[in-house]
Amino acid sequence: MNSKIKRVQIKERIIYYIAYIMIFLVFMGTDFLKFNIGGVNFNIAKIVMLIPIVILIIDIIKERKIKLNIKNNLIKYCVIFLAIWAIYSILTIYECKDINSYLIENFFLCIGAIDIYFFIKYIDIEKNKNNIFYLIMFALLINCFYYIYLYYIRKINIGGFYYNTNDLATALVLAILISINLIINNKEFKLKLIFGLVSLGMFLFAFFSISSRACILGLTFGIFLYLILNIIKYRKKIFRKKILLVSTICIIIICSIIGIFALSKYLGDISFKPIENAKTSNEIRTNLIFNGLEFLCRDFNLITGIGAGNSEYFLKNYSIYSTYGIYSFHNPILQIAVTYGVIIIIGFIISYCIYILLLHRLDNDFKGIASVFSLFLLSLIVANISSSGLFTREWIWITFAIIISFINQKQEKEQV
Repeated sequence: MNSKIKRVQIKERIIYYIAYIMIFLVFMGTDFLKFNIGGVNFNIAKIVMLIPIVILIIDIIKERKIKLNIKNNLIKYCVIFLAIWAIYSILTIYECKDINSYLIENFFLCIGAIDIYFFIKYIDIEKNKNNIFYLIMFALLINCFYYIYLYYIRKINIGGFYYNTNDLATALVLAILISINLIINNKEFKLKLIFGLVSLGMFLFAFFSISSRACILGLTFGIFLYLILNIIKYRKKIFRKKILLVSTICIIIICSIIGIFALSKYLGDISFKPIENAKTSNEIRTNLIFNGLEFLCRDFNLITGIGAGNSEYFLKNYSIYSTYGIYSFHNPILQIAVTYGVIIIIGFIISYCIYILLLHRLDNDFKGIASVFSLFLLSLIVANISSSGLFTREWIWITFAIIISFINQKQEKEQV
């Protein structure tokens, strides 16, 4: 009996080590320990992300089915939708124009879905919060130091080991929120508090040095929307005491001023019609949107989409409006809509809203993990357009796996 318990404990340790290594490697960035196989770019993070496939196969052989302990129907529907999305993406091969892009897109979608299964079934997020958060922070601290060295010493504007500076800035949104959470939860002057303060300073310095407009606006928008949602949630307590009411009004005014300043500084001119000879970032993004809408409205694309991996091919060969040599939509929502059609994008938006709603319900003290994840998802609504290919980045899928797993486990505990 003791030997059986030991085997189970060893198995659990191995699984957790796999998860920890995976988290660290994906947050180190796409170019960390990168290599080439048959003309295809790989990295160690991608290899580790494949390990849950082996675990899934072993589970199917032992249990003769895919078994997930999901009691909350909303999470169950979200996971089912994710599986349908991955299967449909594979089936769009009949429309394939670029086999390499098709394989890359399906790799991330399918492996991402399997990694979500792995985290839901095996990793207790709340219990291991500190380990997970420190790994994310440590990986991004390395990237911040590397970025600062490259930018200020070698005069090269590269996002550390990340694909580019916009990708690093998007990941730093999460790192900033994690470090703030760490500081709030360590009131005594300890080593962890010092680490949190130093990390936050480094993250903010790199974040504003990169000056990604979408990420800065996203973080501002996320904090403001988070504030509004919590005012609505705690309205009875707030309106019951004058001091809370006055404090809340003051906070809203301050946040509004900061928001208006951020909008005026970082948003720039926005056009609601296509632009000839687009050259600036805003002009190119506007034309990308109109090209995407044109592709979506052709034939049956509104329902079926243009197919996985085809967006770059369509932008190169069928663009009506100039994109100045940019062949990525720089907009994951538009990318999903054009690639898979309105049914999939509606399912994605509903799932995303469900995650925010459930996190908002779980966030009771502004100090827990739920507040970090809720703020991140709210910030990502705007910040997502910073990256040229957010859903072909390893770290975003593992982040979603952590978030979905956490929500599911908390929902189960509440129902028990």
